[in-house]
Amino acid sequence: MIGGAIKEGHKIGDGNQLTPDAMRNAGLIKAIKDLGWLIKDKGNISVESLKGRNYGPDYGKSIININQLGDMLHLIHKKNFDAADDKAFALNIGGDHSISTGSISGLKSYYPNMKVLWVSAHDDCIIPEFTKEKYRNYHGMSASHLFGWISDSMVPNFQWLPKPVLKNNELCYIGIRDLDGDERKHLKNFGIKYYTPDHISRFGIGKVMEKALNYLEADKNPIYLSLDITALDPSEAPGTATKCKEGLTYREAMYLMKRACFIYIIY
Repeated sequence: MIGGAIKEGHKIGDGNQLTPDAMRNAGLIKAIKDLGWLIKDKGNISVESLKGRNYGPDYGKSIININQLGDMLHLIHKKNFDAADDKAFALNIGGDHSISTGSISGLKSYYPNMKVLWVSAHDDCIIPEFTKEKYRNYHGMSASHLFGWISDSMVPNFQWLPKPVLKNNELCYIGIRDLDGDERKHLKNFGIKYYTPDHISRFGIGKVMEKALNYLEADKNPIYLSLDITALDPSEAPGTATKCKEGLTYREAMYLMKRACFIYIIY
């Protein structure tokens, strides 16, 4: 278990960095052990992990805290690679969705045929060079960074990150519904596969999961499941600063995760 106690991917305020310890305190480790798993808690990656490093102000940078994020996400990358090398199941707990850059890249480095099921209200596909408004929050561009769509000059201190980490056909979205105009264009222009709440209403979560897993060829590829709390409807999970209506019900989210467990491998 790897805690990504990171809030630096946005400027909304405090909260994200508290989640890993809150889940520990709520009994997560005991619940995992009760299922018969052996668990190694690798602690948290946070700004506290960067003590002694002097970054200075982000003057002239397009993205806030980008240098700190580069180092923190590199640490998450290495912890995930090491977990895979130990043949362990890597459970990452955020933190804002910036952590996905580190966790996905680390596991992808070990499992080159790994694909990603991204469940969220947001596609996190902002490309800062092309957004109409000056967007400076990295948590909204972690996927576009993994796809290799962002120029290196916009993301200093990520020299360690392969480019691209993911091909455009190696990720499928479920539940996305809060996108800006540029993000919609990117999904269309790059041919990214996605299923919205309308697809779930029409086909049901069971059929949508079968379609998504078939697209990712989950019978022969490792699958990384990224579940953002925004995927759920605010009536189910109000503890987020980026609420969005028409999300998954608790039952749909539970089915989605249970169904994902009946495939080749899951992280």
